[in-house]
Amino acid sequence: MNEGFMPGEIPARKAAGTGRMLATPRSIALGGAFLLACFRLVAEQAAIEQGWITGDRVNVRGRPLPTAELCCQLEKGDPVEIIERRLVQIAGANTEEWVRIVLPQNATVWVQSGLVSNQLDQATITTRANGRAGPSLMWPVLCVYSKGDSVTIKTNHADWVGVVPTRNASAWVSGRYVGAGAPDSVPAQPVKKRR
Repeated sequence: MNEGFMPGEIPARKAAGTGRMLATPRSIALGGAFLLACFRLVAEQAAIEQGWITGDRVNVRGRPLPTAELCCQLEKGDPVEIIERRLVQIAGANTEEWVRIVLPQNATVWVQSGLVSNQLDQATITTRANGRAGPSLMWPVLCVYSKGDSVTIKTNHADWVGVVPTRNASAWVSGRYVGAGAPDSVPAQPVKKRR
């Protein structure tokens, strides 16, 4: 008799003479792939909080630290999409909130030129590639590209190409400069009277 499996159930086989079920390497791989697909789906569907920048020339950084690599700057009132908030220990016992945001389009993500099909305005990633905050392996990874991803090239430097960030690229802003809510809810600034 052929026993069917319920959706999401991992197929297994009975251990000889014991009556216990054992997972096969194939069933383990299928189960792992299924769980990974579920986690990706949940992550993609997670609500991204809307926010806006509250300061002038606010630095967007590759890591959640005040001394981390600079990716770009944002201006007061610029909208941001908040992915997560994290408390980071800065100095001694002091903590500071950092906000991971979708990297704005005015930033540049760097990819090794050997991993890009051509270096005209539009190009294709030829193999899995890390998108970095700067043109060196020393810079932090902001996103990961898959083989076949299309990118728009902005610039180049030595053996690196600078591309427009995709939606999966993220970076960090100090929480003290990020307001919650829709960008159109930015409070009007009072006009100072001159004497």
